[in-house]
Amino acid sequence: PNIIVTIPGSGGGGSVIINSHSDVGPGPEEAFSPRYEDGVVYGRGACDAKGQVAAIILALNAIRELGIRLKGDLRAQIVIEEEAGGNGSLSLLQQGHRADAAIILEPTNLKIHPANRGAVWFKIGVKGKSAHMGKYWEGVSAINEMLGIVDILRQYEVFLREESTGNPMFPQEPSLVNVNIGQINGGDWPATVPAECFIEGGIAFLPNRRIEQIREELQAAIESKASAWVKDHYTFEFGRLHNEAFETAVDHPAV
Repeated sequence: PNIIVTIPGSGGGGSVIINSHSDVGPGPEEAFSPRYEDGVVYGRGACDAKGQVAAIILALNAIRELGIRLKGDLRAQIVIEEEAGGNGSLSLLQQGHRADAAIILEPTNLKIHPANRGAVWFKIGVKGKSAHMGKYWEGVSAINEMLGIVDILRQYEVFLREESTGNPMFPQEPSLVNVNIGQINGGDWPATVPAECFIEGGIAFLPNRRIEQIREELQAAIESKASAWVKDHYTFEFGRLHNEAFETAVDHPAV
């Protein structure tokens, strides 16, 4: 479950959500037993983001103990399922939990980040034509055809990076923009021309793009550059992770 704590304001001020998450990614079993060294906690999720959850609790306690009355409502949220897409926060939005500003606590070396890149996961499939390798000319290798799509993805990565330079919020080198192929699966027997091949991966992008624009650009690249066989025998979907990029002006009151 999500945990919500609201401190009502006295009126006349903006409302603020302060949000962090309770879930962690996987790790070895021993990582879930914390150890303490020189005042520092080491363990899975201590940095991301149990430390931030502790900071929220300490801040709420400080407001109460000091008798501070804020003008606007303060809404603290400790949410589930951040690591795999953010459904905890999304569920609260769908329930009407909104505010004038949201401060999300993540490990940032205590730096304020008013902008963040986006990420979307894709899945591309190609159907070939199965045949025994002894008569390979009667088949069409789905894996070979997929290699052409991989090359198109690499070209799109170069294009996306060139389109994303010059944003002062993202001065990092190497660029944060990339197209990653994380999984590939194809064929069912060493001596058979593979009838199917699938790749899954992710695209990291800056606020100059929306997910729908990336979908349109990538599909147009496939339609214009792929082989004639691929154009008639491929599937393309953004079926899983959908995180839009965002950028808040540095002079915004929340920043």
